[in-house]
Amino acid sequence: DMREHPVMKEFLPKIGNCVIHVDNQDRYASSEWQAKRTQSREKVLNHLRKVTDQLPPYMPPGLQKVKDRIKEDMKRKREQEKLHETLQEQMAKIEDLEKRGKATEAD
Repeated sequence: DMREHPVMKEFLPKIGNCVIHVDNQDRYASSEWQAKRTQSREKVLNHLRKVTDQLPPYMPPGLQKVKDRIKEDMKRKREQEKLHETLQEQMAKIEDLEKRGKATEAD
């Protein structure tokens, strides 16, 4: 898979859905052509590094909205857990008071 290539891993998170197509000729082409190909590849990679370093990380449309919804849900969940914990503590106090009341009635 092309996305697993180290060079692609470097750039794909930064460029998102952009595509660069390079028309590669036969791999058995002349050594002169191979040298030009290597120079051209380095030139493209250097350009991509320069350009992508200046860009903010790619954020698909709607991702921030989803992140905000998740953040709100997690906040609500923590609040509910805290409320549940408080209720459990109060229930334990009530049960303790009831036990003490029954113990004094028995005496």
